[in-house]
Amino acid sequence: MKIVIKNEKELMAGLKAVPAKARIEINNAIKKSAITLQREAMIQAPVASGKLRGHINTRFGELIGTVMASTDYSASIEYGTKPHYVPTRALVNWATTKGIGRNNRYAFAKAVQRKIAQRGTKANPFMGRAVARTDRKVQQFFNIAGNNIAKKI
Repeated sequence: MKIVIKNEKELMAGLKAVPAKARIEINNAIKKSAITLQREAMIQAPVASGKLRGHINTRFGELIGTVMASTDYSASIEYGTKPHYVPTRALVNWATTKGIGRNNRYAFAKAVQRKIAQRGTKANPFMGRAVARTDRKVQQFFNIAGNNIAKKI
């Protein structure tokens, strides 16, 4: 039995192009998802100086997207910390930025310093909240990509 396929060359070219077309759609979904997550993370991030919010970045590659907070303290905010020592000067600067302890910032900073040395810091999972809040939208981006891929096949 012999099967003859009309337009075999065009069909084979179309089948070879499917992965490239699929990659384009998936990369678009990844970019939209990462940008959406970045925006929400910036909203959820706690703000003292604005440094953390300003260091939430995206990176893209082939079929990969990354959203990260790139300050040296972002993980400490996200997950909290064990008890540790914080220099008094850093806490005075933080209190000044936040407008806390106006009457005696040094005494306030020392009290905070003692508390962190005894208990650590509580987690403020801003990235985790951002992921949870954008999950439905991200799913939509990939559903649309899947539908677009199916239309192109």
